[in-house]
Amino acid sequence: MCACLRIAEDFKMAAAGSRLPQLHKGLKLTKAERKMMKKQNKALHTLKNRAREIGGISEIPTPYLLVKNGGLMCGVNRQDLVNVFDKCGKLDDLIMIPGKSFSYVLFSDVTSAKEAMKNINGQKLPLNQTSDRTFYLAYLLKRPCAALCLSDKSYPSGMILIEDFISEHLEHELLQYFSSCKETVSSNEMNVPAEQQLKHRYVKHYGYEFIYGSNNVDKDNPLPNGIPSECLPVMEKLVSLGCVKHEPDQLTVNEYQPGQGK
Repeated sequence: MCACLRIAEDFKMAAAGSRLPQLHKGLKLTKAERKMMKKQNKALHTLKNRAREIGGISEIPTPYLLVKNGGLMCGVNRQDLVNVFDKCGKLDDLIMIPGKSFSYVLFSDVTSAKEAMKNINGQKLPLNQTSDRTFYLAYLLKRPCAALCLSDKSYPSGMILIEDFISEHLEHELLQYFSSCKETVSSNEMNVPAEQQLKHRYVKHYGYEFIYGSNNVDKDNPLPNGIPSECLPVMEKLVSLGCVKHEPDQLTVNEYQPGQGK
């Protein structure tokens, strides 16, 4: 049994950012296997702050692979990865992140990913005509989203920015729709203490009214109208990108004039 398979069977990969479990008693590893274990452990730490993108490391094979030592920072380019991984099956996509030492290789099926794990993980392979490279692989829980992966990481922790999230056409439709539905702040807000009140502005609630005094909604008192159909493209995209697990059932729209909200 090759080293990569022994590692995969004797170590259960935990969620992103956690450590690999301890060795089973009596199992002796070769120098190459110990090196591979160390590299895979580093791969987990690499993913510590990226769980939102990939969900974590999977204990069972999936079509999605983390490729350590296969990033742009390591001098590896997209064609290099294609040359190596295309031999294992049908490639679906590659995600390479500027300034990172890893990349994501996405196959169309699990069988292809297992073939890559068998033949590439921990093996010294020719990368191009001038150099060799050893890649260290791990299965991912879910398919990484390129838009989330490539968002600017200089923002505060937990914040992402996705450029051009909606089209100009949809932006115009949303502005036009909500402009026709403006109303003043809700009565709930006016009943809370002055220090908890918001500055006067136009606000509109859908699905449930957001109660600012308690920062919650009354689940037993839904509003007559749900979230308007004009917002469906936004909600569907939020779900598809993994930003939320389910389509929201409550929406609050605020209009801020210059100087408000500070």
